Amino acid sequence: VRRTVFDVDVTWTVNPKLLLGAEFNTGRIDVAGGDGSWTGFLLMAHVQPSEAFGFTARYDQLDDTDDLVFASG
Repeated sequence: VRRTVFDVDVTWTVNPKLLLGAEFNTGRIDVAGGDGSWTGFLLMAHVQPSEAFGFTARYDQLDDTDDLVFASG
């Protein structure tokens, strides 16, 4: 089994109360019976309205049509 994963992360502090982030992932696996690949990304925003309170919203999407990451069979 041979696995290759490529991951890129980016963050941007817009101001002291707002942080934005993004991530891109892609991977490939080669096994005796064949091979496959997957891609995914994430977008997030963190808002810090006060020193004691903050919240984060994020969206993830994964394209794993070969069922390599979360095998369903």
